[in-house]
Amino acid sequence: MAYEGECMPREEAESLARKILIEHESSGCRYFSNGNVAKGESWNPLTESTFDAGLVVTDAVAQCHFCIWFQDED
Repeated sequence: MAYEGECMPREEAESLARKILIEHESSGCRYFSNGNVAKGESWNPLTESTFDAGLVVTDAVAQCHFCIWFQDED
């Protein structure tokens, strides 16, 4: 995140993101993050790392929740 280093091929990351969102696209799902980095907006850190970002999904219908979070140091 600090130097925009690639951890996996972009196509693989986008495919994984699509699968996660498709799996949790019911009307009972809610999505939360700590900012919109893509738009250059500031964020509220969850960790003490220099950079962090992630997604929390809650699904009231299926009664499941998950979190995927990334952090990096400069």
